[in-house]
Amino acid sequence: MGRDGISFFGFFNQNTLNCSRTTQPMLGFLGANNALWCGELTAELPPGSGSGEKLIRDPRSVGQQGINEILSAKAGWDISDTVKASYQFGRAKSRIRSGGQSIPDAINGSGNPMSLLNFSAGQVVFDSQPNGGLEADSHEIRLSYDPDSIFNASLGYFHYKSTDVYEAIGYTLAPLGSIPLRDLPNTDPNPDLFEDKTEALFAQVGLKLLDGRLKFNLEGRYSEDDKAVETVGIANTAASASFNAFTPRLTVDYTLSPGHLLYGSFAQGIKSGGFNSPILANTGRPIDPSQATYEEESNWTYEIGSKNTFLDGRLLANLAVYYIDWSDLQINTTAIGGGPQDPVQIDNIGGATTYGAEFEGVWVATDAIRMNLGLSYNNPTFDDGIIYIEAALDNWCDGTVCPVNADIGGNTLNRVPKLQANLGTQYSGNTAGGNNYFVRGDVTYQSKQYMELLNVGWVPARTLVNARAGFSGTDGAWEVSVWAKNLLDKKYVANSLFLGFSNGYVANLGDRRTYGMTAAFNFK
Repeated sequence: MGRDGISFFGFFNQNTLNCSRTTQPMLGFLGANNALWCGELTAELPPGSGSGEKLIRDPRSVGQQGINEILSAKAGWDISDTVKASYQFGRAKSRIRSGGQSIPDAINGSGNPMSLLNFSAGQVVFDSQPNGGLEADSHEIRLSYDPDSIFNASLGYFHYKSTDVYEAIGYTLAPLGSIPLRDLPNTDPNPDLFEDKTEALFAQVGLKLLDGRLKFNLEGRYSEDDKAVETVGIANTAASASFNAFTPRLTVDYTLSPGHLLYGSFAQGIKSGGFNSPILANTGRPIDPSQATYEEESNWTYEIGSKNTFLDGRLLANLAVYYIDWSDLQINTTAIGGGPQDPVQIDNIGGATTYGAEFEGVWVATDAIRMNLGLSYNNPTFDDGIIYIEAALDNWCDGTVCPVNADIGGNTLNRVPKLQANLGTQYSGNTAGGNNYFVRGDVTYQSKQYMELLNVGWVPARTLVNARAGFSGTDGAWEVSVWAKNLLDKKYVANSLFLGFSNGYVANLGDRRTYGMTAAFNFK
């Protein structure tokens, strides 16, 4: 779905959005138009989509195709009974090609006379990004000391280096063509080259008191990230910077009695800053200076919990509550003055906090019946006074469904359900021949999640049912099972992407009823 006149995903006369009728500043000649979708995003196409109940897919679309080569190696040396050393090596190499149509009707092509892409009327417009390749190596050396007494410690060094090439191109082709996208030239004359290097020192000290019932564990990590970016073939686009961070973590465990543990932790996390693409592919102009770089994101996490077993181990009950305080939260946004071929930009929007709780329970009711329950509640909100700059500049809000200045203070972070739950029951037993059998059912629930930071539209809540049944050998050498996911064949939206450049909503539908059979064999 998209906004008429600026949508590169609609291409039809009728606006398919339903609220916040405003005038887009750069396209004021088009008059007022709906800018947003309010309410539930259903699993049906909206009126005016132009293709009835189905989107017409061009078979030349490849989605993403790529080859990944991964190599890892480990080595260990027991220097003594109390001192050990280890080394880990990793290498990753990948090459990816992507391509998909940017219109819903691949037979008729672009047909919106009000579209900015009307120069491609009747053509199928394909977006091809990301393309490129990544090469990365990592090394980690660790030395640990554990005399099985009140004190233990470890020390380590980590090194990582990567080169990442990002290419973004597009194609405008006649409908019903036969040449796959992957066979067309992928010649971005000015790809972006990102080079990253990370070096880190980390250490840990542990202390056991009260005969091991009380444990303290203090960890610290100092890292230095060196980052560089350049648009190949364009002068004055090279830039580099270093980002340093120290992240501590403290955990405390206390065993009340056998099977009952209390714990608490206090930790800081860092997501490094970096660079966006220096040049806008759609226009060839340099990126707006305000989006050239983004700052690191950090958070402090506080958690306390309890792990317990009851009834001689037949009942497990774990509970945790937590609080997280973010600073300089990184979000995805569109490039200022950008277009459809420009990659998503990373920007800092401000602070946010969340608090929540998680519960896990397992009850072995009888030798044959086993039940499990999981519950989680999460309430992440933006700090007061945060302005969603992209929405304010492009005049998305009419002052009724959301403030004109796009103040999102107190709003819930997008794409995060507040409540999730799962309930499962399994019945198992033995056949007359001594083999094992089981029958299992699971129900999962997820509450609604907002699609964008303005909190005006959301993916609705859903409840799904899965089932499984099977047989296995007494010695565990084989197992055969039949299973069904989404047993009741529910049609639902699994998640949604909001594309700010076109005010487009991309709904990803969840799998309908899926069933199959699995056979497993263990060779000893």
